[in-house]
Amino acid sequence: KNEFIACNIVNLMMQNNIKEGLEEYCTYIISKTKRSDMLMIVAIAYNFLGNSRTADELAFQSLYLAGNKVNEDLMQQYIWMQMTRIQHSVSDNIKTFDCIDKDCMCILCNKINNEVINLCINSQRCYESYDMKIFNAKHISMENEIAIELIGAKIDDEVELDGEQYIVKELMDKYIYLFRYITQLYTDSYPKSKFLTIIDTTDTEKMLN
Repeated sequence: KNEFIACNIVNLMMQNNIKEGLEEYCTYIISKTKRSDMLMIVAIAYNFLGNSRTADELAFQSLYLAGNKVNEDLMQQYIWMQMTRIQHSVSDNIKTFDCIDKDCMCILCNKINNEVINLCINSQRCYESYDMKIFNAKHISMENEIAIELIGAKIDDEVELDGEQYIVKELMDKYIYLFRYITQLYTDSYPKSKFLTIIDTTDTEKMLN
């Protein structure tokens, strides 16, 4: 299939530090497939091009499509991509939230039983999994009625969800949440992996804070 060839070309171009024409191949791959492994390659390519926000969104989509069956290779590729940014001004790409908005991960706590729900408000329609947790979170798009009701709520505000009252405990960039989640999942799933030895924990903390 042509998308397989395109992925191979993208990898070769990055290996040879060729940027001209790379985005055209990436756009083609995105139009042809929703395979997690291919989308992660494209995410890494956009990161290579310096478009970190697009890279984050494509990586998010890749891991979301893999669901709760994300494999070791995919996690390694994702973590490697994020760690290559440590020496740069990674904080410039991190959004902070004063209130619930698009691409925000909301940490909500039930007023009665203290149940915690992680709810991601996504800007794109392709994320709708309210009844099934992916990355230990429920996902809805901005157009979802629940999102419309929650938009604008601030930390410590009381909101209604499924007929129950919740307190907004924390708001964070969904990409930071994902990095924390995948890093912890990889550490728990592959504690003896040699890949972990390349990760500087001090640098990792820089990304998390």
